[in-house]
Amino acid sequence: MDATIGCLRRRDPRRRLPVALIHRTCRIALLGALGPVMLLEQGARAAVRLPAILSDNMVLQQGRPLVIRGWADVGEGITLEVAGQSKTGMTGDANSWSVTLDPLPAGGPYDLKVTGRNVVEVHNILAGEVWLGSGQSNMEQALAGWDFKGDGVRTAPVNDSVREIATANFPAIRMLTVKKRQAE
Repeated sequence: MDATIGCLRRRDPRRRLPVALIHRTCRIALLGALGPVMLLEQGARAAVRLPAILSDNMVLQQGRPLVIRGWADVGEGITLEVAGQSKTGMTGDANSWSVTLDPLPAGGPYDLKVTGRNVVEVHNILAGEVWLGSGQSNMEQALAGWDFKGDGVRTAPVNDSVREIATANFPAIRMLTVKKRQAE
């Protein structure tokens, strides 16, 4: 099971989108999603919102305090509940809020509930090791090979990829994919 989350459509130099990926050569690659994430945005919102990266099937770093951020109306009280803990915060003048959760032990699945004037729930969260991987284009190669034309035909598969794919059973490994975008 993996989750894929696309990147934001609008480019704003004040925004930072962390990318969490891991690649193990010639194996099923992947791990990802970051908990302590904040994307800045101006303007009032009528409802409590979370950044797109905070979504179902994400992985949060185990054993460290987790800063969860989002948006709501100025002065709106926010409550976060996860794994038996409940923390509160308040939306500031910039329509943003930040709540720090106590470290989560490795495991899950957990559900995150964010309550303000509305309720936002995030399901099937795991706590574990989050890795950030970057490098050359071969870091993103699928085991089945490249689909150069976008027609579903794969070339240059990884050695033993058929066997690796057939025997893969790693339901606790997740992957975050951020779509490529040319700089403006």
